[in-house]
Amino acid sequence: MHTLGVNVTAKLRKKGTKLFSKLINNPLKEQLKGIIQIKAEDKSGKMKTVLEKPIESYVANFARLLSYAWFRQNNSSSASSDVYKLRKIDGTFPSSSIYSLKINAPSGNQYGIMLGENGTPTESGIGTIEAHNDYTLRTIHPNNSSNGLYYYGNTIVTLDGNNLIIKRRVQNLSTTSSLSIQEIGLFGLDSSNQSFLFQRDILNSITLESNKRMEFVITYTVTNQSGLTTNYLAYLLSHFTSAAVNMRNTNNAVVNINFTDVLDKQDMRGNAGTNNSGIVIGGGNETWFGESKGAVVYPGFNSVKMDNLITHNSSVISYGAMVFKKLELIQNATVMTIEREFENNSNSKYYLNEVGLLLKDNATTPNSYLMYRNGLVDDSSRTNYIILPPGEVLTLTLQLLFPLRQETQDVQ
Repeated sequence: MHTLGVNVTAKLRKKGTKLFSKLINNPLKEQLKGIIQIKAEDKSGKMKTVLEKPIESYVANFARLLSYAWFRQNNSSSASSDVYKLRKIDGTFPSSSIYSLKINAPSGNQYGIMLGENGTPTESGIGTIEAHNDYTLRTIHPNNSSNGLYYYGNTIVTLDGNNLIIKRRVQNLSTTSSLSIQEIGLFGLDSSNQSFLFQRDILNSITLESNKRMEFVITYTVTNQSGLTTNYLAYLLSHFTSAAVNMRNTNNAVVNINFTDVLDKQDMRGNAGTNNSGIVIGGGNETWFGESKGAVVYPGFNSVKMDNLITHNSSVISYGAMVFKKLELIQNATVMTIEREFENNSNSKYYLNEVGLLLKDNATTPNSYLMYRNGLVDDSSRTNYIILPPGEVLTLTLQLLFPLRQETQDVQ
């Protein structure tokens, strides 16, 4: 799978015990589709598509960035483990944690979409295939218009419905030499002009002919089956452009907000006893179930709220604190694991049919934004809901997956 995904696991146990009585896995659905499209200028000057492929590798920097923005996990040189540390394009770590990187590079600037050649590496440790800790391309083609070689135009970032589109045109100014392109990367620049790689893909070799142009387009798409919402894309747009965007809060009101000027504008660290941030659940008691028959949840990328949010109530369903479990590098993905417990203190069974992930801002009365929403199912019982009996505790674990094509690499 080469899509950014969310995997959900549910566990049940009796209050006062540590032994889980039931483990429920939710099947992982496609979450965020990523496509790279390359267009070349033909003899008539028109741009024609010459390559289209899935995005295959979000390097670990992507997850490291969000783990600090959402959960305040230190990603600087002082982080407890290298797994959490962002890597700059020279392989070193930043001295302070970073939560935002812009990619909308002006023409001639060397961030945003950049191209490379999979030959002799200019930086040590960058292999011929993608790896978690890649911090640059193997051999970057720099902007070199002053020498009559190649010229990078603007990196343009736009949100079009359920598509986040990133594009850049590159021109070969040479009248005699072609340019071989074998890799593409997405680089972000922080407020101190430090550059970081967070996406790298190896391409079948393509050629930018002399005195011709190519257009490189990266598209992230959320679908009606994905779980991720357009709020998530708008959030990325704000970070990618350092600009204010329109988000819809859980009251379906439009909020114009810039997430890049203040860290506290984004928070998923839900406290115990709150349901305006982090993992939340939806469903109802036996009366609700009798009326709804455990209705199937259809996510929809335009979802702004849960169908039937269960709010915290210490006498009914109580929310525990959000727990950031770990960030880890496994064979084919960087995985961010988060968790929350829900305790049934009532005398009624509760039927849970949806799970969501909320981001909270720092307004006087905080707004909550739905970033992810999907159905909860129990495959073992073949039901479109999970039953939380009285006196039991439900632990919901979400794994945010940032896929990588390969872990091992040929370093030369």
